[in-house]
Amino acid sequence: MTGPHPGMGGNVNSSPAQSPILAPPTKAQQDLFAADVLRYFLLREIPFGQDGTFSFDALITSYNADLANGYGNLVSRTLKMIAGQDGAIPAVKVIAYDPHFMAETDNLSRRLMSLSEGFESDLGALSFASALTKAKVMVTLVDGYITQYAPWKLIGSDDPKHQNKAGTILYTAAESIRIITALLYPILPYASASVWRQLGLGDIEEAARKGELKDLKWGGLEPGTKLGPLAPIFPRADKGLAQIMTDMESPTPAPAEAPSTEPRTPNLEPGTSDLITIDDFAKVDLRVAQIVVAERIPKADKLLRLEVDLGPNFPRRQILAGIAEHYSPESLIGRKVVIVANLAPRKMRGLESQGMVVAASIGPAGAPVLAGFLEDVELGARLK
Repeated sequence: MTGPHPGMGGNVNSSPAQSPILAPPTKAQQDLFAADVLRYFLLREIPFGQDGTFSFDALITSYNADLANGYGNLVSRTLKMIAGQDGAIPAVKVIAYDPHFMAETDNLSRRLMSLSEGFESDLGALSFASALTKAKVMVTLVDGYITQYAPWKLIGSDDPKHQNKAGTILYTAAESIRIITALLYPILPYASASVWRQLGLGDIEEAARKGELKDLKWGGLEPGTKLGPLAPIFPRADKGLAQIMTDMESPTPAPAEAPSTEPRTPNLEPGTSDLITIDDFAKVDLRVAQIVVAERIPKADKLLRLEVDLGPNFPRRQILAGIAEHYSPESLIGRKVVIVANLAPRKMRGLESQGMVVAASIGPAGAPVLAGFLEDVELGARLK
């Protein structure tokens, strides 16, 4: 996953607590960030010890929903408001004129600590998906609390009551972040380390060694603690990143079913390696198929996605063919073609191609001409 990373990238200049310019990420930092995101997704979406499905689209969706718009946004919005004051964790004040607010604040802390205990219990039982669901609920509760009481409307007020209330809201949010970050450390060690530093708490690995991340108690974040340098945690990922990641995993050379752009004349002299035996030819399963679906693949100018029918004795299969520059999808629907039916499946552009369409290679540029039939041939018939 590319782009800004925890503790890296972006201009940050809203307070002295922040670094004016942050260094670009190193390759090692990028790898650690990507490992955090992948680990979170696998433990959140796939029951531990069971089979599951993975796709980059699902990874990006989960990342944006839970980490970028959830945990990362909570950290960013809270710490930026604190940094905009004096860059220190504010103190909690008793807001006597608003007992409902105080009751809601106390209720939030109790709910978070109850969820925290459940998280730790789930983690001990290797119920990672359940634990991370609780973490997401915690983030949602704190986000709702901040939105409900809107500290940004109180910050900067000359009224001490408003200042005290804003400070109480921000302390509650920051302490919530401390609790959530401590819980997430085993799942997101790199990102949580960045948040821990931004809270002004130093090295989270050292805190873990000292046992400070266990048996968490509310109020452990000391008022007056100076924030560390702020930086993006989980910047939102563009949807197009899924395709980029797919392409990086499965770079697409000239597709196997696409004709070569430099036709080669085989050497047919007896005794050369170009000659095959009848047994070699018999291994190739050539079948008659009919194209029932044909469509373009986004960002793949040369490829068409085909679905072909080989008759009642065979399941329909998907084939990616490098003929998009020479055939429109509409012209192929209903056309009978020859396919290599026993070619090993191959991943291209994140899709599996389950065969190859046979075509002649014509002219200097190797333009493809699909093999076909003058007579009506039964679907699934084998070419011999």
